[in-house]
Amino acid sequence: MFSSVCIEGSPLHLSSFEIVETSVDCYLDTLCDLARRLLSVDTVLLSIFGDELEGLAAGMTLKGVGDNDRIARWLRSELKDGALVIADGAVDDRLANSPFTAPGHSVRFFAGQPLIVAGRRIGAFCLLDSKARSPDALSIDHLQQWVHLAEGYIRVSSQKAQIAELREALRHEQRRAMIDPLTGAWNRLGLTRLFDVIRSNLPKNHEVAIAYCDLDNFKRINERYGHATGDEALKLTAQAMTSVLREGDILCRLGGEEFVVLAPVRSESEITSIAESLRSAVCSASVSFPSRLSISIGTSVLSAGEMLREGLHRADVALLLAKAAGKNRVIAAAT
Repeated sequence: MFSSVCIEGSPLHLSSFEIVETSVDCYLDTLCDLARRLLSVDTVLLSIFGDELEGLAAGMTLKGVGDNDRIARWLRSELKDGALVIADGAVDDRLANSPFTAPGHSVRFFAGQPLIVAGRRIGAFCLLDSKARSPDALSIDHLQQWVHLAEGYIRVSSQKAQIAELREALRHEQRRAMIDPLTGAWNRLGLTRLFDVIRSNLPKNHEVAIAYCDLDNFKRINERYGHATGDEALKLTAQAMTSVLREGDILCRLGGEEFVVLAPVRSESEITSIAESLRSAVCSASVSFPSRLSISIGTSVLSAGEMLREGLHRADVALLLAKAAGKNRVIAAAT
């Protein structure tokens, strides 16, 4: 009995799903082994299609049942319309012609389901056994739960890898155009790029939320203490907000005293809580001039299909209401 992660294609190169740490192989292989034990089957196979998801270390070939490319080709064909269950391969020609019938490894039961990440079929999660089985509804439900777990892990790893790549690219000329040189926050170009990354890798039941922030009384700080102090105020504001952001939240400076935070959330109340943390952090920032810092924030949660500019506009309207209501507060956009 064994479990395996098999990767189609060699050599491996980076693609849009950049899962590059060797540890990813270890975690996915552990997931397969745990599923095998709990579901009581001979083999659990997680196959990654090479042209959809590359960057995992090779070498985890499914011993005795053919090469990775042949396995992936068969799974692509047989699972193209969704899940497949073969209760007894002895009476089903599809298994007879599969890569799982190599000498010394007779598979009679097969259950497989595609892995879908960001709308793309990137692989398959399969159960194999040497005995014929008649899976009940509960066991199929368990398979779907394991598939969901594998998809979620790949999605999260993909998002982290893509964001890490953008951060790493600060050392390259191409990325310098995406960074605000004063505060170190992402700029408008970075906002656009990162919005696409976050939205395409959202966890289940999450949406992208926006906190549109404006430093209160910035013009007065500039006029009273000079532009150097104004620059210091902007840097302190960015540092304070960064200190309370969660992993995966993104801070951008649009220009002047305006900042935007992008965050994956489950609800409007969650982005309101994040915004209150931002506001409190800025108010508590230690400054070298007599005035205290504060920010006003408008929030919005983007609905499915809503464009970034539309979400920004709604958050900006809420921000103006926060300013009009006395500043140093958070107001959510009307839904």
